[in-house]
Amino acid sequence: MPDVYLPLPYTPRNPNKEPRVLFLLGSIYNDLVLGEEYELRSAVGIFANTYFTVMVTGFYQGLALVQCPIYDVLNRAIENFFSLHNQRDYTKLSQEEYYLLYPEERLLIPGRFIGME
Repeated sequence: MPDVYLPLPYTPRNPNKEPRVLFLLGSIYNDLVLGEEYELRSAVGIFANTYFTVMVTGFYQGLALVQCPIYDVLNRAIENFFSLHNQRDYTKLSQEEYYLLYPEERLLIPGRFIGME
């Protein structure tokens, strides 16, 4: 049962920290395949008791990275993340910076605009 994470379009200002900011969405009870969509039924935290579809857009150090077609999921994840972390400690990624960290996503979701707030 792999955990799935939503990449947020931010990176820590501290260059000694991991450059990816990943938000745990929940777990999926399937073997995950890149580019496939899955129903997320075991969401956690602010998304507990909600169901929505996610697409697997990459893997990083054993973690499954996903995107959700429901834009509100990204907004709520960002709001929740910054309710727990100081936003001044992070910088917003440009489109190019984002795709350097998550290159598979560019191929799977062409034309996606990163960081629409």
